[in-house]
Amino acid sequence: MFYLNNTHKFKIFFSLFLVVSLVSNCGFQPLYFVKDGVNLSSIESQIEVKNIDGRTGQILRNSLLEKFGSESSNTKTLSLKITLTKSVVPLAFRRDKTVTRFNVIIDADYILKNLSNGKILTDGTSSSIASYSVVFSEFANLSAARDAEERAVIDISKNISRIVGFYLINLEDNK
Repeated sequence: MFYLNNTHKFKIFFSLFLVVSLVSNCGFQPLYFVKDGVNLSSIESQIEVKNIDGRTGQILRNSLLEKFGSESSNTKTLSLKITLTKSVVPLAFRRDKTVTRFNVIIDADYILKNLSNGKILTDGTSSSIASYSVVFSEFANLSAARDAEERAVIDISKNISRIVGFYLINLEDNK
């Protein structure tokens, strides 16, 4: 069993204190910090996420609505439009040249607009890659491919919500 004596405890405490004080002095501020009565959650709840084509598009939209705190009673002042493109690339082969593993690559082009004036606030592309193995069961292959698509789309939703959040909080700071 590992035992810490008082000297080790003091060193650990002092190190943590030093790290916390340095981080707080460098201007670090949590993304969801409430400042002047405004926080990112209240701004994000004003985003209308447009419908996205396909099954993976619906998964992405639902994930973003969950992350943005979709409240139907809120007036939507921002619009997020996303277009998905998917490609499946063979990754590994057997000696007989049959594919044993695939990469699913999903790219999401997004545009955040102000609904009142139609101005594009920010746009960009977020990409994610997920892999799956091929087995002899066709049902297992379809299930693995869907799971890989879903994992990639969930990753994209995290990226887009983070990027949009950074943009919106910086926009509020500059007002």
